[in-house]
Amino acid sequence: MNMSKKNKKILLILSAGITLTVILVFLITNKPTEERKEFVVANSASKKVVKENIEKYHPKKDWLETHPADIDLTAESAVVIDQNTGQLLLAKNEHKKLPPASITKVLTLLVVLENMRTDKLCTVSEQAASTQPNKITMKAGEKLKVEDLLYGMMMISANDAAEVLAECHDGGRQQFLELMNEKVKDLGLNDSNFMDPNGLNDTEQVSSAYDMGTITRYALLTKPEVIKYMGRKDDYSVFPTEINESHSWYQISHLLSSFVGMEGAKTGYTHIAKNTYIGVASRDSRRIIITYLSAETTTSDATTLLEYGFLNKPN
Repeated sequence: MNMSKKNKKILLILSAGITLTVILVFLITNKPTEERKEFVVANSASKKVVKENIEKYHPKKDWLETHPADIDLTAESAVVIDQNTGQLLLAKNEHKKLPPASITKVLTLLVVLENMRTDKLCTVSEQAASTQPNKITMKAGEKLKVEDLLYGMMMISANDAAEVLAECHDGGRQQFLELMNEKVKDLGLNDSNFMDPNGLNDTEQVSSAYDMGTITRYALLTKPEVIKYMGRKDDYSVFPTEINESHSWYQISHLLSSFVGMEGAKTGYTHIAKNTYIGVASRDSRRIIITYLSAETTTSDATTLLEYGFLNKPN
């Protein structure tokens, strides 16, 4: 059947349109525009940062390859890191993705110290005030300094303090969470996803002993002041003023007082996550970092891992 002139005309128009579209796509994707140049440069810089961070902060497995560890733990996942040498001294399911519970707050602490002044005043929102325990129990409208909130978050694992800090960031809570996940990516870590600043999210929020151990090592090396928040043993008080009520709390990690050389700790627990823990201890000029997730007991694994770390010294 012969094609009508009208149909031929339509076909020619469609053909021309397709050709023009192909040409435009080619030009857009191949022309080195300023936008594409900026993206390529930024992407290259990001890859360089990640590579440098992996080399500098990730624990090394050299020693562990010739000194395999075999100890009894209730934790599903655990690592022991020698801070000075960066060597892994023990690794059990170190990349297993599990809910981290409140050891999330070590990353929250790091992001705060990297992006906020400790003398900044933060206003407590209704949402933050209603956060479930552990908590400082602040009222909506109160204003506390970042410094006070950090001590509350780390000493009694105050979930409301973590929420206030995230909301107090100049870009708001959502941008704060983005910074948490960007930090993980910049460090070249692949096991983590953070949905809140306190660790209450048990479904989508995951990490691993390896990731949390690396984050802790990075924090200790780049922001040494993290240890004062992780390791305060004395009670802490916020006195009443015209902008806040009085608050006081104590350190809930008893290993800080009972384990010789203990410098800092962060406990964690939810029904789903079970017990999680980050500990930092020093003896004889050596500093050991331990991390574990999904443990049946509160601190017996911590003691076992710390003692193991100090008994095993890399060359």
